[in-house]
Amino acid sequence: MPARTTAIYAARRMVRAAIAATIIGTDRLRPAEAAQVSTATFDTLKFSETMREAGMPEAQAKALSQGLLEFTSALVTRQDLRAAVEELRGELRLETQSVRAEIQQLEQKLTIRLGGIVVVALGAFTALSRWIT
Repeated sequence: MPARTTAIYAARRMVRAAIAATIIGTDRLRPAEAAQVSTATFDTLKFSETMREAGMPEAQAKALSQGLLEFTSALVTRQDLRAAVEELRGELRLETQSVRAEIQQLEQKLTIRLGGIVVVALGAFTALSRWIT
């Protein structure tokens, strides 16, 4: 296989590994891929050099590596998702406590109102029974 084709395949593998590492983390990659890529970094110089070795013009290789760097830095990592989930759980706990406190207050108000209604009803029945007899 010509050196140019080999370099192109190597560059493709690097891009796939960089994207996969960013999306799913290096713990689920094959050891060879995980060794090439870190979830926090993307070696733009190495990528650019690999693309130039494959026959790509230098300006295009730099632009492509910069574009891939911006793309991979914009992806969400597992740590980002875990932090967001924990933040949402905290907010949900606070809202749940607030709703429970409000329900308890409403229960007390309803108990008082129901007690008032019962007293008025008993008074009305008592007055009605005295008036009838």
